[in-house]
Amino acid sequence: MGLLEIEGGAVAKLFQMQKSDSVVSGPWFDRADNFWVIDEHTHELLNFNGSGWQRISMPQPPKEYYSRGEVLEGIKPVSTDAGFWLTAAGAAWRWDAKTRTWIAEPQPQLNVDDTLLGVLPIRGEMAYIIRHELLPFLIHCSPIGRCRGRESWLRGHPIHLLQVLHMLQALASE
Repeated sequence: MGLLEIEGGAVAKLFQMQKSDSVVSGPWFDRADNFWVIDEHTHELLNFNGSGWQRISMPQPPKEYYSRGEVLEGIKPVSTDAGFWLTAAGAAWRWDAKTRTWIAEPQPQLNVDDTLLGVLPIRGEMAYIIRHELLPFLIHCSPIGRCRGRESWLRGHPIHLLQVLHMLQALASE
């Protein structure tokens, strides 16, 4: 459908990115640029600056391309009062509203099997969400916190990500 603007309990406007298949994810609010959405049809970022929509190119990953798996995995946007960031293809960027460009965030030291999943700015610092797994596709975890290895069940360490996210968002808003 697109993005609906509600005013007085009724639909005031409908923003559509194209005439058909106008499905979006988001929005994410950014003080400098109002808000962002992902156009799921074209897999592009769109920015609404208060007067109109602009398509914003995805940042270029360090290896200069997105693999098929990285495209399917998608991007992970996050916004705070300080700005707008996204993580994709194992890298993270901050949107610079003045220059209208992506600025690469410094990367933490990663081991060969580590994957950068996301970032969250907290009190002027950057929290990095990293998965530490060797060949994660070989281990299948059940919802009860046990993982199946090649030969036997391994004791899992469940992390309640929603609780962690709420805690990090609370820290970010302080």
